Amino acid sequence: MRSCEVNFYNLGRNIDELMRKLKANLYLSKNTAEVCPAKWRKAGDRTLTPSAKLVGRVHQAAQGA
Repeated sequence: MRSCEVNFYNLGRNIDELMRKLKANLYLSKNTAEVCPAKWRKAGDRTLTPSAKLVGRVHQAAQGA
């Protein structure tokens, strides 16, 4: 699992979003068959399992539809 973020010195950062992504990467390192949607915050939040059925339906699947 890899993740990288590069910012110019004059670009504002959002520590909450950086921490969300760090937690998601740590979670995914132990749960490799899952993916974390953009609104994922912590273990126990809804994750998704990649499949052909998910193509074009990520938003609905993340909402629980």
